Parts: sequence; C-alpha cells; structure tokens
Amino acid sequence: MLTLTSTETRARALRTAAALGARDQGLTVWEAPQFLSLDRWLAETWAASWPNEQILHPVQELAQWMACVDADPVAEDLLSTKTIARQLRAADRLVASHHIDLSNAPAWTPEQAAFQRWLPQLNAERQSRGELSAAAIPAAFAERLRQGLIRPPEAVALDFPYAGLLLNPSQRAALQALEQTGTRLQHVAPGATVPASSARIFADAEAERRACAAQIAKLLGALSDTATLPVLVVATANPDADRAALEDALQTALRLTPAHGAASAWRFERADALTSNPWAAAALDILSLRLWDNRFSTVSRLLLSGAQWQGPQRAAATRLETQLRERCAPRIHLRDFVTHADPGFRDGWEALEQVVRDEPRRATPGDWVEHFGRRLQALGWGRSDERDSEQWQSTEAVRESLQQLAVLDRQLGAISFEAATGWFGELLRSRRFAPRVDAIQPILICDFEAACETPADARWILGVDDSNVLGRSLNQPFIARELLTQANVPGASPDSRLQRARAMTAAWRQQTNELHLSMPLLDDTGAQQHPSGLLGSDVRWTSATAAFETAHGIPATLIRTPEPALPPITDPAGDGIRGGTRLLQTCAQSLFAAMVQFRLGAEPMNEPANGLDPRAQGQLIHAALAAIWTELGHSQALGRMSASDLEALVDAHLDHLLPAALPTHRYPRLVIESERARIGRLLVAWLQHEQRRSEPFTVLAHERAAEVMFEDLPLRFRVDRLDRVDTAEGSRYLILDYKTGRDVQPGGWQADRLREPQLPLYASPEAIAALGIERADGIAFAHVHANRRRIASATNWAARLIDDDPTPRRQPDFDTLLADTHARLRDLTRAFLVGQADYVPGALRDSPLQVLIRDPLTDDAEADA
Repeated sequence: MLTLTSTETRARALRTAAALGARDQGLTVWEAPQFLSLDRWLAETWAASWPNEQILHPVQELAQWMACVDADPVAEDLLSTKTIARQLRAADRLVASHHIDLSNAPAWTPEQAAFQRWLPQLNAERQSRGELSAAAIPAAFAERLRQGLIRPPEAVALDFPYAGLLLNPSQRAALQALEQTGTRLQHVAPGATVPASSARIFADAEAERRACAAQIAKLLGALSDTATLPVLVVATANPDADRAALEDALQTALRLTPAHGAASAWRFERADALTSNPWAAAALDILSLRLWDNRFSTVSRLLLSGAQWQGPQRAAATRLETQLRERCAPRIHLRDFVTHADPGFRDGWEALEQVVRDEPRRATPGDWVEHFGRRLQALGWGRSDERDSEQWQSTEAVRESLQQLAVLDRQLGAISFEAATGWFGELLRSRRFAPRVDAIQPILICDFEAACETPADARWILGVDDSNVLGRSLNQPFIARELLTQANVPGASPDSRLQRARAMTAAWRQQTNELHLSMPLLDDTGAQQHPSGLLGSDVRWTSATAAFETAHGIPATLIRTPEPALPPITDPAGDGIRGGTRLLQTCAQSLFAAMVQFRLGAEPMNEPANGLDPRAQGQLIHAALAAIWTELGHSQALGRMSASDLEALVDAHLDHLLPAALPTHRYPRLVIESERARIGRLLVAWLQHEQRRSEPFTVLAHERAAEVMFEDLPLRFRVDRLDRVDTAEGSRYLILDYKTGRDVQPGGWQADRLREPQLPLYASPEAIAALGIERADGIAFAHVHANRRRIASATNWAARLIDDDPTPRRQPDFDTLLADTHARLRDLTRAFLVGQADYVPGALRDSPLQVLIRDPLTDDAEADA
C-alpha cells in the first residue's frame, strides 16, 4: 500500500528502516514498500496526468518577482531588489498554501499595498504562459482529480506524526479531494510514548554538546561487530549554526577525523547549499573570471582549491597564486595567469583566455550555459584520473544546476555576463546537496521538527529552553498580521506557536526507545535560561556535575600538554636559518613568534591591499630618493635649488621610475597620474625639509646591502642611507632609515621596550665593519610623510638635526643607548639559537600569528569588543 508522509525526511527514514529490516531477515530480493512524502506524490501524480502547465523552478519564481519589482516606480528607492524578491516569493507561497484571500485584505503598509497590487498581475501572467508555482500544485492536483484526469488510488496510508501540524490547508484540501473521490485514507497510529531517559542542565552549550557526543560514542562502542547499527537523532534549534561545533564534538568523541578517509558516522538532515561544495565553488570561481580586474580573493580561492587541482597541477597552482599575490595583486588580469604560470601549466589558462575573449557582451541564459561549459572544459574542471563517487556526484549536481540556467530564458531574455554568473550562483544556493555514501550513517543531526519525523532508537534534544522550544514568530512584512493569524500560519500568533510547540514536544516521545533532554544554564551572552514548561511535569531536571562528565567519559574542554624544548641551532647556515633585521625585530616582540616564523616556516600570507600596495608606494619613494641623492651628492647642491628646481629634479626621476613601478597595463591612467602628483609633492616637501638641516652633510651611500654574523647568526640587511655630517667637532657618521608608512618612535630603540632594533643593529660593531665606516655617531628615522615630516634622531653630538624637529623624550646618552640595546639584542639572539620559545601574554596582539596561541589578554579583549 502507498504510504504518504508529511515530509521527505520521514519517507526516507521509513524506506531505510524497511530495507534494513528485510536484510536482517535474510532476504535478498523483496518488494520495496512505497513511502513517499505527500508533496512529492502530489507533484509526480499531477505531472503524470500530462497537464498543460509547467512547474516553475524556485529561481524562476525569484526572477518573476524581481521583474515585478523592477517594473514598479518603487524600485528606485530599493537597495536590493533580490532581497525584496525573496520575501515576496515567500509571501506568494503562503498565500497559495494557506488559501489567504487578498481581495478585501487590509493594507496597513506600503509593502502590503504593493504586494496586493503585484500578485494578481503575476498570477495573470503565469496563467497566460501556462506556469505554476510549486506551492500551487496541491490545488492543481485536486482540480484535475475532480475533473477525472487523475485516477485516485483505492487506499492510502497516512503516516503523519506531530499531530499533522506540518500539513498546510492546501495539502489538507488535496487529501480531502482524494477522500471525496473514493480513496480510503488510513491513519497510521503514532505509537506509544516514552518518558525522558535523562534531563540534564549543563554549564554551557559546549559542555552539552560534548556530553551528547560522549554518550553516543559509548553507545556505539558497546555494539558487537554483527549488531545492526541503531538510528540516533541529535536535534538542535538551529543545526546550521551549530554544524561546526557539533562535528567537532563528534569527531573528538568518536576519534574520527577526515584524515581517516572514511565517511563520517553522521549526516545532516538539511544539507548545505551546493555553493559550499568545493567542486561547485571552483566552478563558480572559474565562471566569475574576467579579462581584466579580477579580485584577488577569487583568484586565490580558485588556485588553492583542492577540488580543482590534482597531483603536479596542485603545486603549480600554488606557485602561481604566490606569484600573482606578490607581483600582480590587487588588479589581476587573465593574461597574468599565462605570464606567470609554469610552462606546463599555461595551456589551460591560454585556452580560457581565448574562450573569455570570444564571449559576447550579452546573451540569453541558454547561450551562457554553452559559454560557461567551454570555460570549465578549458581548465579541465571535473576531470580526474582518480575520480571518486563524491566528485562524480558533486560535478553532476553542478552540471545539472548549470543546465537549469537555460530555463530562465523567458524570464530574463538577453543578460550580461555578470547577471548570468549571479543567477547561476542563485541556482547553486537554492539547491541543498550532500553526496550519498555507501556506508550506513547512524547519526542524524536535524532541527526540532525533523526529530519528530524520524523514528529513532534514541533521541538527543539539545537546547530545550523556553525560547528555543516555543520558536520564533513569523516575520512577513507583505501580508497583514490578522490575515496570517486567521489562516493559522505557523508562528503568526502566540497561539499558533504554542500549539505547534505542544505537538512537537509530545512527538519527541513517540517512536523512540530513549529520549535525552538537555540545555545549557547560560546562553551566549551569559544570561540564565530555564527549561521549557511544555516538556511535561514528569521531567526531572538535574545538574551535570564533574562527576557525571567523568562517569560518561566526557573529555575535558582543553587538555594542555607540555611542549618539548626545541633543540638548539648549532649550524644556523646549514639549518637554513637566515634572516634580516625582521628576525631580531620578531625576537624582540616574542621568541615564540620568531620560532614559529624562522624555524618552523609558518609565515603569514600577505593580504593584497585595496588600491595601490603601500609596499610598492614605499619602494618607489625609496628608489626616487636614492636616485636624487646619487645626482646631488651633498647638502650644498640641495641648498642651491629653488622650489621649481626641486620640482624639475623630482619630475625627471619619476619619469624614469614610474613605468616600472606603476605599469600602465596594471593601473589606470588616472591612478598613475594621481599617485605621481602625490609622490612628487611629498618628495619636494621632504627635500625642502632637509634644506633646513643645521649642518652640512654628504650622502656616502644609499640602499647599501650587507651581511654580518651576529652572535653566530647570519643576518642580511640594507641601509637606506649613510651620511657624513660636518660638525664643529669634525666629521660624524649618521645612519638614516626612511619611514613612509606607519609612524614609529625612537623609544623603540631602548633596551627595556625594544620594538625597532634595526637602526641599533646597523650601529653594532659587526655592521659598522660590513658597511665600511669608522664608527656610527648617530641613528635617525626619516619620516617622509605628507603631514608629519621630521627626522627623529639619537646622536653623540646634537639633540636634533633640524631646529624645529621635536626632541625625543627621555633619550639616554647615545653610547649608553647603544650599549644597552646591543646587550639586549645579543641576549635575544642567543635565546633564539638555543631554542627558547617563551611567550608573554599580549605580545602578539594585532599580529597574524595570534591565532596560533590562546592568549588570555587578547581573548578577553575580543570578548569585551
């Protein structure tokens, strides 16, 4: 006999239970019972009667509503037509499924008035085109049944737990039409109820999830090898939001991770959108590429995709991502892929570039399907020598969604490339997808309502506090609240929410052997919560103590194990330990950070900047100043130049340097001209500032590179500029470091708060010898900024080099400063070499490496924020 269920979740569970039961009886061939959800059976039966209408895809409905909104004058005041269209589509479905009459409905708001104006127009268009929304199928089925175009079955079993509250009036009307035409409807009894096996209150949601996972692991671990796996249901109010936390708890308890290469023991009743599938994400990124100006986030995601690239291609794609990150971001052109790819990795990018060049500016969605197919073929998307079931299912699902793009021809007409990729993304988002696995997955994770629909050996219902059990109220701005209440739409009124919650909590006790209820005492904000009173007076709540967690084998929240000491570095060069001043700067910040970066190689990736890269801007300023001082040589030549002379000097050197620093194929002409003007003004102002220096000087070197052995650690560095200053006491040597970005203070040179060790390092005996000078008499930051031009110095002959520049506060004697700072640098270097990796709380605040360590100071700051 045909058995109809209220949802596809229950139909799938009943089909699985029937198949496993037949297998356990030793049967090898059997007639499978027919379990279908009511919606699926109505749609299939209606379609089998050869109707004239065609069912609209949900994305077609969205496109129709977007067209309605765009054609109305109110569209000019909307920020997002698609967002409004989604809400209108939901209102349209409520009207159809709950028989809401809008003919004499109140319109208290402009939204309600607009919906009442648009819906009759859209329904008339659908009728003229022979189109039908999915929500209208039950009514269409009942009409064809009354007309004798559908042959009713003799009998149907109705398996509707949850008191049938999941059925809407349209579905009930279809069942009533079946009964009126002679079909015998038999209701399946829900079965006996069971009391709650346990009801626990945990300190927080994390402890609650860990307890649930530990109990499941204990239950599964006690099974024999020949035992039939039980059906275990874990329900939360919002499984999508809890997905990562639940998977983490189950992986920990079951000691199973993706590295095992086996299918997980759990599945989610509501699968992720297809966009989260790695093969779908790679396809969407390929289809989003343009000839010009591709976003680096899209490029990086595609090149680092584990689904798209296999074997040697994966390494080539990673190298290409690094090249594009360092040389081309943030504006990446398709030609850059060909230019920077390895020789054996270029063919696909060249083919893709040609495909993109041949694409039209506008085409119908059906034509875009063909163009997009050629793009995917050019890069070999979906092809693999080791294709597995998951990849095959995923790529087939993406191809099906791509073919569905063609059904939008009537609604959209000719559209642009951007619109086509946007609608393809909408198709992927509208489809829920999870690859089927051959292994039995005994654990089902679902929401509260789906838990009622799934027969189970044991159920765990998590988070059963007052607010979660009662559920949220319905927010529908396009239909008056009184109409929703009259139609008894779920969530429209307090009474409907209460009725639904009572039926749901009663259904939890049915068709299961065990029922475990739990909740956290505190919510995410720290507010205390209370168990729902709808769970029944027989539920006895107890607090989950540490003894309870120990008895059930629940792992501690965090198990700390001491890290072994790092071995000392006996041969830095042989071990590949080399660095520049950044190594010592990192040591001064945190020895742990220095160990992570320079011994383990965990280097944070540089994020491409929006607009011009500040590093490129700084390099251009450094190069320009080096070229200018190569020509001038000394302060006397600078002092003889007028403002116009300086402008001409700067312009001449920028003419030579700009084409390489800001190539025209990468940056728009207006951006290059604007940056040229900005840097030109900045350099002229800086040179005028240096004209005010108190004493004459000669520039001995600029951008001079050197290598030293500092406490047996090989270091490389580059000095921005070296001056010989002619003072009343004789010649003095000054080392300058240009600062074109962040503001740094001379206080960072001091040993007790060492943050900027590079200039004191340049003044060390080892560096002085490498630079080929007698001594270092002063160090200085040259702040080349538009609004704060100054030279912050520490010397052995003057407090400041320009009379108006501020004097550093509490600056010790220069020789004392160097002696203390050099001693500190030597201590840090020796500590790094012997393997120390100490961490001081707060040392990595605002550092990309902060994610590697649990820091109470930074964690508290984030919590306060």
